[in-house]
Amino acid sequence: MRSVCFVLFLLVVVYGDRVLPLPPRDSTEIQKKLYMQKTANATNASKAAIPQVIELLSSETFRNSLDASIANISSKELLDRFVKEVQVSEIISNIASYGNMFDSDKYPVTDLASVVANEYLASEWEALFDGSFDLQNVIRCDDYHSLENLAEISLYSFPAFNNKKNCLPLNFDDAVNRSVYTMLNTLRIDGGNPMFGDIAFVLARNDYAQNRSIVSPLDTGIYFMNCIEDTADDDTTSNFQVNCSAWSEPYMHATLTDFIHMIPISTSFYASQNWLATYFNRVLADDQWGSMQIPLASTILYWEALPLRHAYFDMINGFHSSVRFILASFQTLFGNQNTGSILRQFCIKHKFILVWNHGTSQSNVDPIISTNMSSFQRKKMLLENSQDSPNVSLNGRFLDPYVLQYTNVSANVSHLVATSAALETIQNAWQRAIFLRRNITDIDFAWRLAWRYEFYRLLDELPSQARIQPLRADNCPDIDKCIGTTFADRRCICLD
Repeated sequence: MRSVCFVLFLLVVVYGDRVLPLPPRDSTEIQKKLYMQKTANATNASKAAIPQVIELLSSETFRNSLDASIANISSKELLDRFVKEVQVSEIISNIASYGNMFDSDKYPVTDLASVVANEYLASEWEALFDGSFDLQNVIRCDDYHSLENLAEISLYSFPAFNNKKNCLPLNFDDAVNRSVYTMLNTLRIDGGNPMFGDIAFVLARNDYAQNRSIVSPLDTGIYFMNCIEDTADDDTTSNFQVNCSAWSEPYMHATLTDFIHMIPISTSFYASQNWLATYFNRVLADDQWGSMQIPLASTILYWEALPLRHAYFDMINGFHSSVRFILASFQTLFGNQNTGSILRQFCIKHKFILVWNHGTSQSNVDPIISTNMSSFQRKKMLLENSQDSPNVSLNGRFLDPYVLQYTNVSANVSHLVATSAALETIQNAWQRAIFLRRNITDIDFAWRLAWRYEFYRLLDELPSQARIQPLRADNCPDIDKCIGTTFADRRCICLD
């Protein structure tokens, strides 16, 4: 316990100077108005799209692409089952353990240091006001912030910042109206959205995001990279074909409840990537998580969601109201005496369940280990290599028994996973990982294979109940209090 307290003390000392002001817990008036404006027609649009979607699901092309296990299911039932799975899919916001996500590293970002120093998950705009950078001297924005600001104004109708000098918010109050970015993890990718970092916050639905999130049928960054004249990249568009006319003004959005009208848009926009068959096969035919592999490039074919409220880390009435649990990359963080240890203690401090994920070690085009790239560069890398994208399982997750003992996970799970033997096993593996990081420093094929071996060795050594998978529809009674199910027998892993 002394080591825990000492590390928590270090967190305060090292990261205390990155403290941000506290934003309102509920949506701002601008956010409330924006949500009503952008989702006003979602219910009617969703219902109206059903015949079109049924027609898509009945087409010969789609039917010939279906896995045999679901090929004979009616189009209506396929849609009903798909809707149920989307309604329980994880809402994930990835951040980096390091601070160089952007092309320019001079701007403060929402990284591990930022979340450790604060009480909530800050947007990239709010992170600018952590006191580490003089925004008053910025004459011209970098490309990343310029494009993001333009996208949020034109695609989401956020009001422009009050700053007349550049694209940045004038002050913190100007920034609080913007949102963190999340993805709907309907494809059940073990690490969420690794392009944006190796740590993922899995956010609550009913208690946090359900009635405040604007959903888009694609990643708006991909849209800008491919479809906006001033920002389109000829190299990218030549390797990753999209149909820009599928989503155009007035831009259609959805809610976490009404979203069927997003299906035709995504299907048309990502026609060259066979979006429809990829999604329905992975979501409905993947009975054993990971048995239905997907192209690595499919990890960028997600629906984007902007929850228009702040995700605080505290607990209300014994439960987290905003954050369900934390995902962390085994390859970059496990056994990392700096960021890995800090993340563990952050989870212990806030009683977050920590889940380690494997990602992929099967490809040179791996966004999670390309730590010297910005998020846009990683996205472009996947786009440019989409034609040669390998098939991957992306189905590796396990509970950290050491962190689990400090949470309020149900006793039946804790007694099986956080045993004395499991605690010794995970700590021994941590020491092996420290040694591995000291002796294998080049990020190459051997590095990836070494971490793959260590991941699955640890899975074999831990209790079988430690290996988990994302929730499926009708798995568990409360999707906010349950973080997943055991891999082997789908036993619910919930909080008491």
